Amino acid sequence: MFKKITLLSLIAALFSSAIVPSASAVTESTPTKALVSTTWLKANIADPNLILLHVGDNDNSVYARTHIEGAQFIDWKTELANSSESKLKNGVVTRQNFDKVLKRLGVTSKSTVVLYAEAKSGLKATWGAWVFNLYGVPDVRILDGGLLKWTAGGGATTFAATAAKPVGTFKATVASSKLRAKIEEVVRNAKLKSGTRAVIVDTRDAASYEGKAAGTGLGTAAKAGHIASAKSIPTASILNADGTFKSAAEIKAAYAAVGVTKDTKVILYCGTGLLASASWFALTQILGNSNVKNYDGSWFEFAATAPEAVIETAAAAK
Repeated sequence: MFKKITLLSLIAALFSSAIVPSASAVTESTPTKALVSTTWLKANIADPNLILLHVGDNDNSVYARTHIEGAQFIDWKTELANSSESKLKNGVVTRQNFDKVLKRLGVTSKSTVVLYAEAKSGLKATWGAWVFNLYGVPDVRILDGGLLKWTAGGGATTFAATAAKPVGTFKATVASSKLRAKIEEVVRNAKLKSGTRAVIVDTRDAASYEGKAAGTGLGTAAKAGHIASAKSIPTASILNADGTFKSAAEIKAAYAAVGVTKDTKVILYCGTGLLASASWFALTQILGNSNVKNYDGSWFEFAATAPEAVIETAAAAK
C-alpha cells in the first residue's frame, strides 16, 4: 500500500512540474518572464488574462489569412508608431490615442500582454513592447521567434476573427522619461567626457556605423556616420538566424565588451529607433538593466539637426 501511494505521489509531482505557471514564463535559454517560448504560450493560451497581440501593418499584414487563435491585431503604423503626427520618422503613438488602443484590446491591470511579430524580424513586436512599457503597462512580454517560430513548432493558426474583449480599463501613464531619450540628452552625453556620460550604442550594421551607408530603413539620412563616442553593437549580432534572441550570457558578453554592466547608463539608437527597440528589450527585459533608453529620433533626426562636433564619420570610437 505504501509503495502504491508513493508511486502515485511521484506521478502527480511529475505531472504538476510539467505545467508552466504564468508567473515564470521563460524561453529555453533566457531566464526571464518577459520573453516567452512557444511552449509557454501553448500552456497558457487559454488564460483569461492573456492579451495576445499580432503586430503588423494594416495595409499588408498576413493576419486575415493566418494568426494564432485568440490573437488580436494591432497596427504598428497607427497604434504603436506615430509618423503622421510626429516630426520623427516613426514617432510614438500619443498617450491619448494609446488609451483608445488599450480600451479596444481589453487591457486591464491584471492583463498579461504578449506581442508577436508576423515576420522573421521581430522588430515591430519589440517596438510594441517598448511602447507598452513606456506607457506603464505592468506585464508585457514577447513571443520569442514570433509567428514563424510558432508555426515551425507545429502551433495551430486560424483565419477566424477573434472575439472582442470587454472594454479595457487600464489607463496609460505619462510616457516614461526613463525609457526614452530625446536629442538634447543625446547631444549632451556625446559632448561629455568619458566616465561621466552614458554609453551610447549604435545598433545599426557596421557599414552604417562606419559611414559607408546613410540608409535608415525609411530613407536616406542627411549624413553618413555615427554619434560621437558611440560604440557599435548591431542588433543583428544578438539575434539568432531564426529571429529569436541569443542567450542572456551571449547578450551580456557582447555589451560587457564595451564596458556595459547592469548599472551602466545606456542610450541606444539606430536609423529610426526600430532596431534599437530590440536591443532595448534585450538589455532591460532579458538582462534586467534598469537604466537604458531608446533614442527613437535616432540617426535620421541626429544627422539632420545635431551639431557637426558630435557627428563622426570615422569608425574609431573614443
